Amino acid sequence: FEAARFEPMFRSGPDLRVATFLFAIVLQTAKATPGGDSTTTSLSAPPFVVYGQQVTLTAQVSVVIDDSLGGLSVPTVPTGSVQFNGVPGGSEPVTLDGSGHAQLVVNNLQVADSPYTFTATYNPSGPTFLSSTSGQSLITVTAASTFIQVTTSQTPSASGQSVTFTADRKS
Repeated sequence: FEAARFEPMFRSGPDLRVATFLFAIVLQTAKATPGGDSTTTSLSAPPFVVYGQQVTLTAQVSVVIDDSLGGLSVPTVPTGSVQFNGVPGGSEPVTLDGSGHAQLVVNNLQVADSPYTFTATYNPSGPTFLSSTSGQSLITVTAASTFIQVTTSQTPSASGQSVTFTADRKS
C-alpha cells in the first residue's frame, strides 16, 4: 500500500474520516512490524540529593515516527518495560504506563559511593518497537546537615543549684 494511491470511497463527512483513520492504522502496522519503530528513552532525576532522601528516577519512552508514509501517521504509545541501570543492588524492570512513563524510587544511596550514574533501557513487549537506552544521569549524594541542641533541666537556675544538661544531635 502507498498513501499516495489511496482512493477513498467516501468523498466527505464522518465516513471519510473513519476510512482514512483505519487505512492509517493498516499502513502503520504493516510498516512497523518488519523492523519496528525506533524509540527514544530519556531519564530524569535530581542532580543532587541529601543522604537519606528518596530519589525518583523517571523514564520517558517516545516513538520516533517514520515519515515515509507521506505524512500519514497514527499516534502510538510504546508498550513494554524499562530497566533502570546503576541502582545499588539492582532493580526489577518497571512496566510502562499508558503514557510511556516508568518510575522507580531509590532509597539506599550512600555519600561514600557518590556520585551515582544511572541509565534507563527500554525493552519492548513485542516486535512493533525497537529497544533504546537513555543518556547518563548523574546524582551526587551530600551529607545531611546536623546540629547539637542543648537543653537544661532548670531555667533559670540559682547559684549552687544542680542542673542537668542534655545534648541531642538533630538532622
